[in-house]
Amino acid sequence: MGRILSYIMFGFFVCTAIMSVSVLHSKEKLNINNILFALVCIGSSIWSFCFGFIWIQESPTVAYYWRCAGMVGTFMYMICAILVIARWCGRDMWWVKIIELFPFSAVILYPFLMQKKNTVYHMSSPIGMTYLFTPSIWNTLYDIYCVGCAAGLFILSGFLVKNGERKWERVTGIRLIFCECVIVAGMLLDTIMPMFGFSAFPGSTLSQFLGVLLVYRVYLFVNKNQVKLENVSEFVYYSVKLPMLIYDYNKHLKIANKSAVDFLKLSAYDYQDVMLSKLFEVDEEKISYGGNSKKVDARCRANNAHCRLDINRIGDDFGEIMGYIVIIDDLTDKIRTIEELEAARRSADDANKAKSAFLAQMSHEIRTPLNTVLGMNEMISRETESDQIANYSFYIKSAGETLLGIINDILDLSKLEAGKTNIITEDYNLKFIVNDIINLISLKIKEKGLRFKLKMSKDIPMFLHGDALRIKQIIINIMNNAVKYTQQGSITLGIDWEKIDKENIQLIFSIRDTGRGIKKEDIDRIFSPFERAEEQKNHLIEGNGLGLSITKKLVSLMNGKVNVNSVFGEGSVFEVQIPQKIVHDKNGDNTVSLNMKEKGKAYHIKAPEAHVLVVDDVETNRIVVKELLRITHINVELAESGERCLELMSKKRYDIVFLDHMMPEMDGIETLRHIKAMKNSLNEDTPVIVMTANAVTGAKRAYLSEGFDDYISKPIGYIELENIIKKYIDVK
Repeated sequence: MGRILSYIMFGFFVCTAIMSVSVLHSKEKLNINNILFALVCIGSSIWSFCFGFIWIQESPTVAYYWRCAGMVGTFMYMICAILVIARWCGRDMWWVKIIELFPFSAVILYPFLMQKKNTVYHMSSPIGMTYLFTPSIWNTLYDIYCVGCAAGLFILSGFLVKNGERKWERVTGIRLIFCECVIVAGMLLDTIMPMFGFSAFPGSTLSQFLGVLLVYRVYLFVNKNQVKLENVSEFVYYSVKLPMLIYDYNKHLKIANKSAVDFLKLSAYDYQDVMLSKLFEVDEEKISYGGNSKKVDARCRANNAHCRLDINRIGDDFGEIMGYIVIIDDLTDKIRTIEELEAARRSADDANKAKSAFLAQMSHEIRTPLNTVLGMNEMISRETESDQIANYSFYIKSAGETLLGIINDILDLSKLEAGKTNIITEDYNLKFIVNDIINLISLKIKEKGLRFKLKMSKDIPMFLHGDALRIKQIIINIMNNAVKYTQQGSITLGIDWEKIDKENIQLIFSIRDTGRGIKKEDIDRIFSPFERAEEQKNHLIEGNGLGLSITKKLVSLMNGKVNVNSVFGEGSVFEVQIPQKIVHDKNGDNTVSLNMKEKGKAYHIKAPEAHVLVVDDVETNRIVVKELLRITHINVELAESGERCLELMSKKRYDIVFLDHMMPEMDGIETLRHIKAMKNSLNEDTPVIVMTANAVTGAKRAYLSEGFDDYISKPIGYIELENIIKKYIDVK
């Protein structure tokens, strides 16, 4: 019987050897799964061949050596079988990776398991040479190893049955479970029973061959049902929705997929030899070119569709043209969509331009009368001796400045939304920025009876590079907001910093108030334009809901961020973080003055020897400037047009010329060009200051680039006016 078993096992060896060769030389592209399954077959061959020699031996020593060789095939079989099935399950799950690693423990187990003392060989009359396991830890571990591998195979197969997305995957799992049941049944006879004093019978050697045959069938089944690269092209060609044509090297149509037949309205059976020029308005020579691929736009004759033809050349092994594949992409809907989007973009651009022009015009139209209102109100405030009239004047000034703030906010927001706001960086001293902020906000804080606190880090770098003007605007916006919503208590301005790298810091401003606070659900709303939290309760508080929206957009432009923490009924903390570049580390004096400005009249300059020319087409604007300067004793002359300005400047020298921009016939810019072009002019060095109601963002830079020496916006404040005069005239 031993010889019969040996012959059977030798037959198994031949079969599995042939299987391994067929897998490696199949028409399927060689991949890791094919290689692993070939190793399963090779392991089965070694297992069958070596164990086949055990049963015909008469020497226990020789039988031992054949078993040592056969166990190599056994472990190879186990390892590779689990790897193959694990790859079918997917290897991205942690437990699958553990199951994959477990059979490799055979590498450690093998040298200890195969010691001679672990096995006793003897002759058995019905079988021939057989063996028993002696009680030892290594035989026990081997049994545990076999049970563990069997359990892993069952777990993987069960996973396929339960979680397979495709029916063929679930069928594969069922077939694998059957294979493993066959193998496990055989293992009982020569792996488990010898532990209990029974002579080994080659059960697993027989069952593993049946198992490998069954797994081979599963392998073929899996390959059949998986989409391979070799049949993907055929699948795509016949199933893809894009029309596709195949031409031969003579440019005759040979194959058209169903999508092409339907799109081009071809006869399903009679489209042979149809030239490309018969299907599209295209020169036949378009498909004669040197490259491998070319895209041609053409109109389809069958349905007048705009098409993109992707023409790909097919070459043989000798570099000669075999034919062409033409992929047709119907661009009609895309072109229509693009045209609609382009029309919408043009419409949006036109609307944006119209909005910008409207806002600029409205700014001019509103600022011009507001200039008169605030200018004349200043005259009333100066000259009245009545306290009641002075109070009336103060209210007019306050309302006028509020209206001016609203106009400025709307213009800023318009520029930000149009993407036309630029960040202008320069070197600056942080100390001066903080001083300006305090001086600009101090009067409002004092008028409401609030306390002001400044907490500034002592080691903060003072000489920085960034947009100082925008930083000032951001912090003033937030502090104004804090003052508006705080009825009692204090406003605290904190200034700190964090190092980003050697050359850059994160400048951190925190504005803390003891006001009414913000509800958590309203925090996002406060940064939306024209919205305010709790509108009904806050309707009596001045504001248009633009300040914080502008603030957030400006901070984003400077790559910073704004954070808000608020407790409703207790107060809020706004934190602004803006990256800035360090100019140098020498801080110098960082003492900031906390003196609050008192309400009162400004110091007035005296310059009785100075001569100033004011040019404006609106009479009241001319009168406002003249009256504002009356207390300075400056000699002021007025001109109502650019022509009159040139006439006066040709006869007399002036110390300053204030020139309006938007005038009829000859505007301010054209007038300036004539002034610059005057030969032997008495006013060759006279500074020309543009005086305009155009206060949109970037206006000052635009006017200076035109050649003006300075810029003052309407409504004109007497402090700004006197500062300009002090800049260009020696005054008392």
